[in-house]
Parts: sequence; structure tokens; C-alpha cells
Amino acid sequence: MIITWVAFMACFCSFAVGTRYGFARASGEKLDLRARLILIISTAFAVVHLVALVRPRSGPKVAIICVAIYTLSLLLFWKCLSTTRRQQLPVAFSAHRPQRIVREGPYRHVRHPIYVSYMLAWSACPVATGQPWPAVCAATMAVIYYHAARSEEQALLSGPLGPDYLLYRRTTGMVLPRSVHGHDDHCEVARHRAG
Repeated sequence: MIITWVAFMACFCSFAVGTRYGFARASGEKLDLRARLILIISTAFAVVHLVALVRPRSGPKVAIICVAIYTLSLLLFWKCLSTTRRQQLPVAFSAHRPQRIVREGPYRHVRHPIYVSYMLAWSACPVATGQPWPAVCAATMAVIYYHAARSEEQALLSGPLGPDYLLYRRTTGMVLPRSVHGHDDHCEVARHRAG
């Protein structure tokens, strides 16, 4: 359906513009090879998704769900950029380091909401089409984003923000809020008091 194709294009064009202008790099810094590989792989996978969306194997109800997932992805992505507009976060694998830990907006709930927004977008096509290749692309991108997030976290933990980030990491889930994946601060406090 054309609406899913339009929603897909809105997401990925937003990601391209947002990534170019919404993230910081050190002065004169070129994209790291790993970041360039992510761009190349994601562009190739975007083509796979576009082709799959031309011939979805599902009906209008599933298309509505797909558009809702793309819309949620867009809203989360732009909320993240709005939250960090005063102090842009570094682009993946950048030498640039943030000056503080962002804990506002979506970052209150998860440490990597940008990657969550990307994964929502990648997961919409397999839902809409029922085809295996978009699902393989989404799974591959999930692994790539996980490694990028871990790399960013290691850089933060080894820098001056390390102790502050460690506390943030203990209280905030990586891609799911703590209460969603069964571990929240109240349980931690209760265990600490009982011990």
C-alpha cells in the first residue's frame, strides 16, 4: 500500500536529515569507518524494505499497524533530537564526547532511545509485508545498533562522566525501561535493605 511506502520514506528521510544535523562531531572530524559502514548497510537495507513494501502480503489492517509503528518511530526520533538540541549527542563512533549525561525526555526511560526509534522503523516493514528479507535486515540492524550502543557506553564509562554514567546505567534500561524488563529501582532498594 502506498501509505506504508510514504510512512517509510518519512522515517528514513527524517533519519538522514536528523543524523546529518542533529548529532555532533569533533571539529573537522570525518565519519568513522564503522559509521560509514552503518550508512552503507542501512541504505542497502532501505532498498530491500522499499522493494518489499511495493508488494505487501497483508491487508489494510496490518498496513495501519505498520504506519502506526513508523509514526511512533518518527515521534520518538524527533523527541530525542528536541531533547538534545542544546547539547547534541555525538554521531555513532565519533571521537566527540558529550559534556553531560542526558536524562530528560525519552532518555529518562531508556539510555538509547534513538536506537529504539530506528529499530521501530526497521521492524515495521516485516510486520507489513510478512516477508523474510526485511526481518533479516531488521535483525542485522539490531545487532549493529547494539554494538554501537555498547561502544558509546564503554567510551562514556572510561571518561570523566564514567561514575555518573554508571549510576544512570544502573537505573535506566538500555532499550527497554527497567520496569518493562523486570528490574526496577524499587526491587533493587528492597534487595539492598533485605541484605
